Formats: sequence, structure tokens, C-alpha cells
Amino acid sequence: MENNTIKCPFCLKESQRGVHVCIGCMATVLYGTYPVWYAFVVILLGFGLSALIGISSGIAGATISLPIIGVMGFIVGKVIFSDNVVFRRNM
Repeated sequence: MENNTIKCPFCLKESQRGVHVCIGCMATVLYGTYPVWYAFVVILLGFGLSALIGISSGIAGATISLPIIGVMGFIVGKVIFSDNVVFRRNM
């Protein structure tokens, strides 16, 4: 059986999964977002791998591989963090 409720970390109010705003404190609810650290890892790996490809195959290989590695990294991130729920409070 699947848990269809989410709990706000700010006001501890439980809401049904799928809401876009917390009923208790009006925090914005975002689904499927990945953490900021993941973006940095993907960018660093993209530059590192494109540098290695550029050294081995020339600059043309590096310019083509960087966008491909970045896009693939963010697609994989969306799959990995698809169940992630983030609450953002407007101050």
C-alpha cells in the first residue's frame, strides 16, 4: 500500500500528495526536484569527462560531449529524484 500523504517540515501539517501549496503555512510544494549538490556533481563530471574526451579525440569531441553528458546527467537525476518532495516557504 502506498502512502499518499506528505508532511510539511515547517508546520507539520499532513496533506494529500499532489497539492501545490501547504494548507497549514502556505509553503510551495515541489515534486521531483533534485538537490543542488547533484547539479554541481553533474556539471563537474561533465567538464571532467569532456576534458578527457577532448585530450584523446581533439577539441571537437569535447564540445560535443559536454552537452550530451550534462543532459544525460539531468535526465538520470529526474528519474532518481522523481519521488522527492521539497517544501519552500515564502518569506
